[in-house]
Amino acid sequence: MRSAVFAVITCVMVTAAAAQERWAAQVPYTGGSGPVAFADTKDEATRRALSACRKRHDTCASSPASVLVSDFSLFVTTCCRIKGDDRCHIQATPKGGDEGRRDAYRASIEAFEANGLPTGECWRESVYSVRTGDRLD
Repeated sequence: MRSAVFAVITCVMVTAAAAQERWAAQVPYTGGSGPVAFADTKDEATRRALSACRKRHDTCASSPASVLVSDFSLFVTTCCRIKGDDRCHIQATPKGGDEGRRDAYRASIEAFEANGLPTGECWRESVYSVRTGDRLD
């Protein structure tokens, strides 16, 4: 009987935890990043991030960075000037502080290079908290 009660309690706790997942999403645009949006599902966070970016900018990317809030710490936006235009990439990282900023910057540079884009004129444009949506720099 005790094991059956424990199993029910464990099942309820796991179900409640899964129901409380929180997603964060952020969309890059030419020259920066839109606001961080939150929702209970990845699809809804993505939709909200795209909508928020498009209200402010005409050049929003079609696919935002979308992550579970519990698993990540920072959204780091890296931009590169390519043929006179700024192109930006958002990388989420589980690490905070300077280490997370460096790791995300390197990952974005690698993404630009993997797509055959030059990385000679790049910079870290912004850093946002995945948990709060606040700009950190």
